[in-house]
Amino acid sequence: MSNISHEATNSTPFRLTFRHDAVPPVEIYLQSTIIQWQDGILSDHYWNMILDELIDLDEEMLDVLDMLVRQKERVAKVYNKKVRAKTFISGDCVWKVILPVDQKDITLGKWSPNWEGTFQIIQVFSNNAYEIEELSHDRRILRVNGKYLKRYKPMLQKV
Repeated sequence: MSNISHEATNSTPFRLTFRHDAVPPVEIYLQSTIIQWQDGILSDHYWNMILDELIDLDEEMLDVLDMLVRQKERVAKVYNKKVRAKTFISGDCVWKVILPVDQKDITLGKWSPNWEGTFQIIQVFSNNAYEIEELSHDRRILRVNGKYLKRYKPMLQKV
């Protein structure tokens, strides 16, 4: 058993799981000072100490939980600095990603297109969801998450 505490929690995984520090079998076999000291404690006093340790450990676990929540918020803040939100309005032309990957054209292999379309945004929902309509002859209507869409930019061709 390792008594090395993890940097994120400042506690050992064993302690957080089993609510007690790990005692390696070698310490029990060799009768280390901690084991000898525990053997000399009266039963009532021993149980009171265990209950006190459990109360302290509950507080420690709540502190660890708060620390993990703060760390997740810090990571999310750093990550979200790099994320550019894509928002579209009704009437925008977009391309839709081809999902899943195995539905690509077998004859083209890895050179098959990643995007299909063009589609037009019909309706905007909450949580970055959109209803889109295909502008080709099929005119199919789909509901798609905005992360699977990309703005359509028509290419200007020289004549």
